[in-house]
Amino acid sequence: MSPEQLKQLNSLSKLFKEGQAGTEQIKQLSELLASINYQVDPIKEQVEEVIPGIDDGVR
Repeated sequence: MSPEQLKQLNSLSKLFKEGQAGTEQIKQLSELLASINYQVDPIKEQVEEVIPGIDDGVR
């Protein structure tokens, strides 16, 4: 997660905690989480290449 993404996540989190989040913030959070998940998947694939089976049974 980039520093910018973390800042955005903290900002959105604050709005949700305060009960001030609306549909636009829900959309922003969804898009942010999707982009974070997209960034994590390539890392997971790289680890899997180095250590095959590392994720087996970890769920």
